[in-house]
Amino acid sequence: MNVDLRTTGNIQVYDLQTKFATTSGAPGMKALCQTAITNDGRIDKEYLMMEYKLSESAVRNLFSSGISCGVWDSDGVLTDDGYNTAKTGEVMVDEVGPLRIWVFDHETTGTVLLHAERLGLMPPANVEPQAGNSPEVLSNLSNGRAVQSLKAGDNRRWRLQWTDEDSAWAIVSEYCSKATLSWSWKFDGSWIQDGEIVLKGNLNGVSNKKSEDGISVQNSFSHTGALNPDVCMRNWLSAGRFSTGPWDTNLKGLKKPFSELSDAEKSLQITDEILENEIEEWEYISINEIPLFSKNLDDATDWTIYLINEETPGYTTTEDTGRKLGDILQRSFMCLDDEKVRERVESRLSSSRADPRLSKLLHAGDDLDGIAFIPEWVLSQKRNENIAIHDGSDDYTEFVNQISQNMKGKIKKITYVNNYLVGKAVRKRIGLFMEASNRLEPDIEFELMTSHYPFTKNHGNDKNAVDSFRLKIKNSLDSKITFMDEGKYGEEAKQFQTAHDRVIIIESEHETRYWKASTKGIHIKDKSPCMRVEFNELENWLQGRLNNKNLHNKEELQ
Repeated sequence: MNVDLRTTGNIQVYDLQTKFATTSGAPGMKALCQTAITNDGRIDKEYLMMEYKLSESAVRNLFSSGISCGVWDSDGVLTDDGYNTAKTGEVMVDEVGPLRIWVFDHETTGTVLLHAERLGLMPPANVEPQAGNSPEVLSNLSNGRAVQSLKAGDNRRWRLQWTDEDSAWAIVSEYCSKATLSWSWKFDGSWIQDGEIVLKGNLNGVSNKKSEDGISVQNSFSHTGALNPDVCMRNWLSAGRFSTGPWDTNLKGLKKPFSELSDAEKSLQITDEILENEIEEWEYISINEIPLFSKNLDDATDWTIYLINEETPGYTTTEDTGRKLGDILQRSFMCLDDEKVRERVESRLSSSRADPRLSKLLHAGDDLDGIAFIPEWVLSQKRNENIAIHDGSDDYTEFVNQISQNMKGKIKKITYVNNYLVGKAVRKRIGLFMEASNRLEPDIEFELMTSHYPFTKNHGNDKNAVDSFRLKIKNSLDSKITFMDEGKYGEEAKQFQTAHDRVIIIESEHETRYWKASTKGIHIKDKSPCMRVEFNELENWLQGRLNNKNLHNKEELQ
């Protein structure tokens, strides 16, 4: 899940009469600070007397001067300013006088100084400075830290020393301007906030020449930690239009009623939301790939039946449809008791209210108790080269060892055939399988044979949608991607979906093995038995496609 936030704030311009400090060249101090760095970051009075042949009083004055410039403290330890002086040869010099400053203030950045300049060099403003009742931003900026100007080519640093005594201020409205603030978050098991927030804007009133005024600035600022993503998501996605399907803090997603889901949301079990001028602090919030969860048992039942209907091809069998039901019940949207949902689905499918085609598929001559969702004959087999079982954990090492046991020659390629790679969780689990395979043999080539239709049918049914889905997969998995419905869109692509069986093809220098997942697929967090089969036991469409690929590869080599 990705969150992009954007808002517009004000760059405030103030004309001040105040104490401040700015940088000035000091080559002597630069040499002394460099010397201190070679001495573990400390100035030693005795060393100064011996090295520079200075009297005790001269050393005392020099030491006090360094303290007043802020390059070292009273113990002679270099400050941050001191390390900066060693690089730039500049020190901060205190002044009192008229000053113009450009300031941005927001809860996520705090108060930040963008630029400053002595007022005598600036275009005039028709304002009258006042004493007292000063804005809080002036006190916030007077924190003892020096800040470098954002103006291009201006490397000076400034430190404001504002106090209400003997100071005056005025806001210069004619030079105030707008700035855009952008920030990104990501959720991947936990919230990750970009460490920096990007500010873009223009500084007005910096030059007497109009052609040189209104300079553009951009900078990144560390966030203050003022916003808690969990709290924000709950507040943003729980009221108003989200009140019937609010954010669930524990699940990190929305519980929208099934009746309010679009076909795309039902198919993908995720949604995108844009909040434009709905949140007071942010003008625009884009939240992509928000997980969707069942609101109650009735909704979970309706959703499951919808997915079975959508994902079950016309040539399916009772056992395959049963496997599909088991697959769907393992998906993340199913946050409720899956056994209760299974009972409801089976009951609904057997009644006249359900789709008669699916009901027939599940019950054609079979008693419900006899449906082999995970065939016991497979699970009970003594493990050998023809049976491989993944235990459902995140570690696929043992499973990879099983499917490659006693294989002749170095493993060159693994192909995984799976029609449904839309779910991010599915891709993540396949990634774990690929990692385990690479630990066995680092140079293995991977290919995913899949269908784009489950994604593109809800995202435009065109080449751009295919490219977008390909990029989603590439961002998760380092693999060659083959769409078996390549070049076909809409209903034509739907008819061309043929990857009903999930198959693993593992090729070495001397042999090729074919493994058919006999239950739900290796991405499910449950026991996943696979049975080794011969090439002629694969689905006819897959045999034909593999033969065509092999013929094409041979022609390329000739």
